[in-house]
Amino acid sequence: PLPPVLPTPDAELTLPPPKVLEGIPEREFFVKWAGLSYWHCSWVKELQLELYHTVMYRNYQRKNDMDEPPAFDYGSGDEDSQREKRKNKDPQYAKMEERFYRYGIKPEWMMIHRILNHSFDKK
Repeated sequence: PLPPVLPTPDAELTLPPPKVLEGIPEREFFVKWAGLSYWHCSWVKELQLELYHTVMYRNYQRKNDMDEPPAFDYGSGDEDSQREKRKNKDPQYAKMEERFYRYGIKPEWMMIHRILNHSFDKK
């Protein structure tokens, strides 16, 4: 058998760029930093949390299910039937269910609490 061909020292080694892992979603977390106001919240990649805030990330994983979004609401079991009835009656509620509620975003979070400014256009 022939010996394997070794590249010469002056030959340029070119490696293909690493492939993006398909099928593995890249998660980001919306983080409120301790000691800073809510104006300074930021989106942080999961890898950054694993590397720099290991204990905090591990505690979060223990506390929450990482594969499913949080449940819609806690309480009695007849909320599902009420949601289905309302979804059939109100098309706007059905749209909101499709976009937000099924991912664990609560309707209370979508309510406007305070209007900071307004203007009228004179015609």
